Amino acid sequence: MNTIWIVLPILTILMFDLGLTLKPKDFYLVVTHPKAFFVALTGQIVLLPIIALAIGHLFHLPPVFFIGLMLIAC
Repeated sequence: MNTIWIVLPILTILMFDLGLTLKPKDFYLVVTHPKAFFVALTGQIVLLPIIALAIGHLFHLPPVFFIGLMLIAC
């Protein structure tokens, strides 16, 4: 059996459960503290892929692992 058919439903349920735990207060915090939101967003969208790229080159990963690392980081 292909592992994607095992992992995909589990990830879907986990993401749905995470979304259910959000409250209006969580969205209000984003509006009241936009600087923290944009710092975190920049870190996740820019810094994590750059760090993954550096780790991939540093350890001379095979292409399959390199792409997997980049996908996880992105």
